[in-house]
Amino acid sequence: MHILRLAVLNFRNLQVQDFQPEDGLNLVTGGNAQGKTSLLEAIHFCAYMKSFRTPNTRDLIRDRAETASISASFSVHDMETSLRVTIRKGSRSVLIDGNKTGGLKDVVGRLKAVSMTPEQIRIFDGSPALRRSFVDSTAVMVYPEYAATLIEYQKAVKNRNVLLKQGGNDTLFSALEQAAAVHATRIGMMRRWAAKVLTEAMGNLSEELMGVKDAASIHYIPSGIREPDEARYIELFARSRERDRLAGYSTKGPHVDDFRVELYGQPARNRTSRGQRKALLIALKMAQAATILNFTKVMPVLLLDDMFGDLDRHMGARVLKVLYEWPGQCMITSVKPPEGLTQSRVFTMVQGQIRR
Repeated sequence: MHILRLAVLNFRNLQVQDFQPEDGLNLVTGGNAQGKTSLLEAIHFCAYMKSFRTPNTRDLIRDRAETASISASFSVHDMETSLRVTIRKGSRSVLIDGNKTGGLKDVVGRLKAVSMTPEQIRIFDGSPALRRSFVDSTAVMVYPEYAATLIEYQKAVKNRNVLLKQGGNDTLFSALEQAAAVHATRIGMMRRWAAKVLTEAMGNLSEELMGVKDAASIHYIPSGIREPDEARYIELFARSRERDRLAGYSTKGPHVDDFRVELYGQPARNRTSRGQRKALLIALKMAQAATILNFTKVMPVLLLDDMFGDLDRHMGARVLKVLYEWPGQCMITSVKPPEGLTQSRVFTMVQGQIRR
């Protein structure tokens, strides 16, 4: 996959008329708050129909503007597609090749991308939601219909929480929990699969980046059950009902699943320096891209924000070597060009505009 052209209007502080990145490595430099991260965020939005920084679409629209727009043209196996997203306060609309779409299932995953931001280093010791988001985004890029499964499960949990607070009867709970269990089972199976294939993909990458093959792994920790199964989820929800009434919310299920990331057989949150965590995060993201390629035969675009922050010279050289050998399109941002960077097209971001 190759992004051919990108135009962005009123998305954050961006006013990008015609950004044409090359097929290989592209570097976007510039000072802080100039729009480098927002550029990657706009591309990410086209892929996932959501931001990697905020769940509120109103935050994406430039101050005093009513709408924001992103227009992207990209090629997949020499076939060009155009995508235009219009973002309004509380809503969005999408045209693909000038035609209206039927919803998320028609849009998510058309443009395949893998994004990394400095904040994602908290994936190792932060909220389980960060780890769930990473694994789920892998599954969504491979199986776009999975996005609808996540949404339907979230709706079911929200409705169950309303019943818990309002005192619904067992008949209502049973009907709602059976529906939730169908979605929960699919989510559990997808997450178990994703953890397995991501671990496999990280084998060689951990050797290239950290010097040890198969150094890293991801382990799925489902909430309340050992194996994803519809009957088990129905039993779990029913068994948790009284405790959940006291809590006022659903305490068990895929919405509180977790994953453990290990390095050298130990939890990564306990045994790594910040530089090691950054290298491991890069390995995770590149494993995600390799997994998407393996199952869809489409190479996703890599979007790597503040790529070289926290990396020493030795680790930075390792990362550059991997990026130079990467067969797909990659966009990285940095305040200034890192030492040793030669094989890259360089752009400069100034006050939301791109300059050569």
